[in-house]
Amino acid sequence: MNLFKKSALLGFVSLAVAHGALPVNAGNAARTIGAAQGITLLVGNKQAVGYYVADGDACNLTVMLSDTYDDSSNDVPDAARVNVRVGAGTSSRVDTTDGPSLTFSCAPGAKSMKVEMSERTTYVAAPRN
Repeated sequence: MNLFKKSALLGFVSLAVAHGALPVNAGNAARTIGAAQGITLLVGNKQAVGYYVADGDACNLTVMLSDTYDDSSNDVPDAARVNVRVGAGTSSRVDTTDGPSLTFSCAPGAKSMKVEMSERTTYVAAPRN
């Protein structure tokens, strides 16, 4: 990972912490955040850091996903940024390859956003007769 990526990831995490990021993991209940309030999520072997900005009647959500940071290593994991416009009164789901799904629900007027974790279930179609 180059210096720019490391700086960007560390800056994003710092921004979330400075704005009162709330830690959430699979054992915690749903959390509600306000606009520009950061949230940190432990999702299986991944870490997600995110926030949203109210834009009219929608929540512009930004989530950075990466492997969890290992204190015993000097390596900073690569991160992927997900940007999603979530309309007021609707939700969007972010899945990882390992662990629960994250559901982000935008409240009416984009006044808040509810963040929930849920285990994914595999859909298996019934055999045709």
